Amino acid sequence: LVRSRGLGDVYKRQMLERQLDGRDYLAGDFSIADIALGPQIHRWFALPIERPHQPRLRAWYDRLLSHAGYAKHCAGGLA
Repeated sequence: LVRSRGLGDVYKRQMLERQLDGRDYLAGDFSIADIALGPQIHRWFALPIERPHQPRLRAWYDRLLSHAGYAKHCAGGLA
Protein backbone atom coordinates (compact mmCIF):
# COMPACT_ATOMS: atom_id res chain seq x y z
CA LEU A 1 0.00 0.00 0.00
CA VAL A 2 1.30 3.43 -0.93
CA ARG A 3 0.35 6.69 0.76
CA SER A 4 -1.50 9.28 -1.28
CA ARG A 5 0.88 12.16 -1.88
CA GLY A 6 0.68 15.89 -1.86
CA LEU A 7 -1.18 18.25 0.41
CA GLY A 8 -2.77 19.82 -2.67
CA ASP A 9 -4.38 16.48 -3.52
CA VAL A 10 -5.62 16.08 0.03
CA TYR A 11 -7.06 19.60 0.03
CA LYS A 12 -8.87 19.00 -3.28
CA ARG A 13 -10.54 15.85 -1.99
CA GLN A 14 -11.50 17.57 1.26
CA MET A 15 -13.01 20.39 -0.80
CA LEU A 16 -15.01 17.86 -2.86
CA GLU A 17 -16.18 16.13 0.32
CA ARG A 18 -17.50 19.46 1.64
CA GLN A 19 -19.06 20.39 -1.72
CA LEU A 20 -21.02 17.13 -1.75
CA ASP A 21 -22.61 17.80 1.63
CA GLY A 22 -26.36 17.65 0.94
CA ARG A 23 -25.86 17.07 -2.79
CA ASP A 24 -25.81 14.01 -5.00
CA TYR A 25 -23.52 15.69 -7.54
CA LEU A 26 -21.05 18.58 -7.40
CA ALA A 27 -23.46 21.17 -8.81
CA GLY A 28 -26.59 19.53 -7.41
CA ASP A 29 -27.59 17.72 -10.61
CA PHE A 30 -25.28 15.63 -12.78
CA SER A 31 -23.19 18.16 -14.76
CA ILE A 32 -19.97 18.87 -16.62
CA ALA A 33 -18.28 19.33 -13.22
CA ASP A 34 -18.85 15.66 -12.41
CA ILE A 35 -17.67 14.61 -15.86
CA ALA A 36 -14.50 16.69 -15.55
CA LEU A 37 -13.47 15.51 -12.07
CA GLY A 38 -14.78 11.95 -12.22
CA PRO A 39 -11.80 10.43 -14.08
CA GLN A 40 -9.33 11.92 -11.59
CA ILE A 41 -11.26 10.48 -8.68
CA HIS A 42 -11.53 7.14 -10.50
CA ARG A 43 -7.72 6.94 -10.65
CA TRP A 44 -7.53 7.76 -6.95
CA PHE A 45 -9.98 4.97 -6.05
CA ALA A 46 -8.36 2.52 -8.47
CA LEU A 47 -4.84 2.87 -7.04
CA PRO A 48 -3.68 0.72 -4.09
CA ILE A 49 -3.17 3.62 -1.69
CA GLU A 50 -4.32 4.51 1.80
CA ARG A 51 -7.31 6.83 1.71
CA PRO A 52 -8.98 8.88 4.43
CA HIS A 53 -12.62 8.11 5.21
CA GLN A 54 -14.62 10.40 2.91
CA PRO A 55 -18.11 8.90 2.69
CA ARG A 56 -19.68 11.62 0.51
CA LEU A 57 -16.86 11.35 -2.03
CA ARG A 58 -17.22 7.57 -2.14
CA ALA A 59 -21.02 7.79 -2.54
CA TRP A 60 -20.59 10.34 -5.36
CA TYR A 61 -18.11 8.08 -7.12
CA ASP A 62 -20.53 5.14 -6.80
CA ARG A 63 -23.29 7.31 -8.33
CA LEU A 64 -20.97 8.19 -11.23
CA LEU A 65 -20.36 4.49 -11.81
CA SER A 66 -24.13 3.97 -12.13
CA HIS A 67 -24.10 6.13 -15.31
CA ALA A 68 -23.48 3.73 -18.20
CA GLY A 69 -21.48 6.30 -20.20
CA TYR A 70 -19.22 7.13 -17.28
CA ALA A 71 -18.65 3.48 -16.44
CA LYS A 72 -17.80 2.67 -20.06
CA HIS A 73 -15.63 5.66 -20.97
CA CYS A 74 -14.17 6.97 -17.72
CA ALA A 75 -13.91 4.07 -15.30
CA GLY A 76 -11.85 1.59 -17.26
CA GLY A 77 -8.52 0.17 -16.30
CA LEU A 78 -5.51 2.32 -15.63
CA ALA A 79 -3.07 2.61 -18.51
